[in-house]
Amino acid sequence: MQALGLQRPDEAVRLLDRACSLGHAAGCSNLAGCSAAGSAAGRDPARAAGLYDRACRLGFAEACATVGSMLAEGTAVPADPPRALGMFELGCAKQDPFACFTAGLFYEAGRGLPARDPGRAAGSFAQACGLGHATGCFNAGILLYDEANGRPGENARAVEFFARACAGPSRRGACARGWRRCAGSARPRTRPGRPACSRARARAGTTTRAAWRRS
Repeated sequence: MQALGLQRPDEAVRLLDRACSLGHAAGCSNLAGCSAAGSAAGRDPARAAGLYDRACRLGFAEACATVGSMLAEGTAVPADPPRALGMFELGCAKQDPFACFTAGLFYEAGRGLPARDPGRAAGSFAQACGLGHATGCFNAGILLYDEANGRPGENARAVEFFARACAGPSRRGACARGWRRCAGSARPRTRPGRPACSRARARAGTTTRAAWRRS
């Protein structure tokens, strides 16, 4: 890394390659970045994806999400939604909040799966929320409202997620107003508060079907 800072890319790539071959996860990830950007190693997106995959399996959680995004977008390597989802799941298991959040998007849309799985989506958003991902909290709340069909207790759980989303440093007034209105109107076997929640979501600039990028 010092060699990169000193503008000695050939030496940097050689050392990172050695580090990766010795099982250093961050070395593999940084070498992948060199391959993706086209430094001394030359631009090689397919090799970059393979190196990110190796870094992920060596324990570098962010690399799991990075290769998952590459496979989801299909811009640098051929799109492979089932494999992308697998990488997000692996990153989520390693406690990467973005990986959990994006796995939730895949479950909700049924991307990389035979069909939608709202239950797994809500669980994945909730896990992202627990790891500090505010949009994960918000999406978990919205999904509970959309899918609960008035089951007792689900509206209250959704409001708890809205509260956690709105309590973060990126909270917005519309978000806070939305969940408060949901809280004031939640009743069993009804679906109250959804217009308010939807407006809050739109004003906050987030959706449950956002692009597969970091939020």
